[in-house]
Amino acid sequence: MEVSGWFVVLCLIVQLRQAICAYCGSSYYDPSDNTCCNGVLTSSKNQQCCGKKGYKPPYETCCNGVVNSPGGSHCCGYKAYTPPYKTCCNGKLNAPGGTYCCGKKAYTPPYLVCCNGKLNTPGKKLCCDKKTYDPDNETCCYGKLHPRNGLCCGTVLYNPEEQICCRGIVHTNKHRCCGTESYNPYSEQCCYGRHVKTRGFC
Repeated sequence: MEVSGWFVVLCLIVQLRQAICAYCGSSYYDPSDNTCCNGVLTSSKNQQCCGKKGYKPPYETCCNGVVNSPGGSHCCGYKAYTPPYKTCCNGKLNAPGGTYCCGKKAYTPPYLVCCNGKLNTPGKKLCCDKKTYDPDNETCCYGKLHPRNGLCCGTVLYNPEEQICCRGIVHTNKHRCCGTESYNPYSEQCCYGRHVKTRGFC
């Protein structure tokens, strides 16, 4: 942007502190006519700076150095938006918006269910890893789904009426546990919580 010679002379005469001229980059300018943004003159006055460009809020919004027109009340990366019409989820703008984020997608419960960053269709109540399930009909054992007909022993099911779970290991008896092993307390004993020995020989 060129500045007339008379204005440069005027600046030199009244000096910069008189507030009728200022220095921007390598030239003088009139703050009542222009705005200086990081050493670059803009074509309008009373603007705010967005990097090296000027912008006028609220009609425009600066998002990470990029001017957005029309503006918005929030930024999502380099884009401006206004909730609730849009939702920003991990840097991705979603339209229409939602109440919560599931990964980079917006959603509104109970219409959708988010399980570990994956959206699932409604109708089921709880999460089992990335899947949904109905606890009235299914059982989740450490991320593994099973029909609801037993209890969890690690990732598998067992029948407590016929089996025993010892630290994630299923045994086909109803005795007692010694670490991951089972033993008959009438003929065996647990030694130091790890080894099963004949009773009386720990």
